[in-house]
Amino acid sequence: MSVNEKMTAIADAIRACTGKTDKLGLDGMIKDLAEFVGFELLPEHTVPGEGQTKLDRKLTVLAYLIRNSVPDMAWFQQLSLNRMRHHINTCHSFAEARVGMLCYRTLGAALSNAKDGDTVTLLKDVVLGAGVVLEKSIAIEGNGHRIKTTFNNYLFDLKTTNEGAFLKLMNVDVTHSHMVANVDSGYYADITIENATFTGLYHFVYFRGGSAGFLKINKVTADMGGTAICVLSGSNDVSIIDSTITAAGHAVQVEHSGSTVIEGSTVQSSQKDFTIVYRAPDSATTLTIKNSTVENNSTDDGLGVAIFAPYGRGGVILSGDAFLTGKIDMLSKVFSTLDFDYSGYGFMVRNDGTCFYFCETLGDAISKCEQYDAAIMYAITESAKTVAENAGYSVVLDGGIGYYIIS
Repeated sequence: MSVNEKMTAIADAIRACTGKTDKLGLDGMIKDLAEFVGFELLPEHTVPGEGQTKLDRKLTVLAYLIRNSVPDMAWFQQLSLNRMRHHINTCHSFAEARVGMLCYRTLGAALSNAKDGDTVTLLKDVVLGAGVVLEKSIAIEGNGHRIKTTFNNYLFDLKTTNEGAFLKLMNVDVTHSHMVANVDSGYYADITIENATFTGLYHFVYFRGGSAGFLKINKVTADMGGTAICVLSGSNDVSIIDSTITAAGHAVQVEHSGSTVIEGSTVQSSQKDFTIVYRAPDSATTLTIKNSTVENNSTDDGLGVAIFAPYGRGGVILSGDAFLTGKIDMLSKVFSTLDFDYSGYGFMVRNDGTCFYFCETLGDAISKCEQYDAAIMYAITESAKTVAENAGYSVVLDGGIGYYIIS
């Protein structure tokens, strides 16, 4: 093989490794490979040393970059053109992931060796044989590749405690039979999942009681056989944006202190009872459904329940083109999104037919009315009516529907 043929082979290997298609000269090889391994290339790096030609210097820099892209190769050995071609082909052919300038033969090795806050980039589709316990912040750039698993447990079990710890999962397809991410009580994790597809799951993400952090789901398609997103008691904000979440169980179950926003998304369940379980722990908690569809497609016993909020606290805000297929169940009594035919204990504040706040006390209801000038306050039951009257309010039955307007 001639020198030109060897250089062409190296260029082809670098293009394959970096995913670029430009025709590469020696300068292009150095530039692209430096970007690939995360090396800041400065002008002085290509200045010849004593007794070196410009070509010699460039070949030395290229050899350095190639050595640094393959951590299990000999770092300081002299590289001929043949060895350069062999090394860069090795990185592309066998490595599953890289962290900065280092390529690793397996994703597991890359995750183990990554430092707190590092980004792990997939170089190919991978099969993962065991779950990963993370005690550090990690971003995984899938690069359009797929992670397939051969085990039935958490894909990522997050054991981070410092506020601001994170897991980011981006641009990846995942085939897994259990759960993507788990955060136990006492741990903190901000989870961001973007541009991803999940198949075969039973659960998606669980925040256990007492955990903290946020969950951001953006441009995600997920289909699973159990409860998709479960956020138990703790301090967590949840956003589901431009996504499709389909579950055989509850699609979303939230019992946390914080806001939940579903925007531009479709959330579906085929379970016969509830698509969204919304157990708001306090009146400041909100569930916002904006320009989205929440569907319960159960065929058992008629139409299922789109939103189940048994505590009667917090706010359910419907805005834009929010479409619900199914009923809303508040305080264990079922009503449609327009009729509100139910009974229970407490007060309700309604704002322009799109925002419904359910309050435990008259004081909470009054506070919400002051927040929204056009709001109407209702007493849900006789006991709540009595509380309002004892406070000096005029209470009248609203057209026999079953609740009382307070003025």
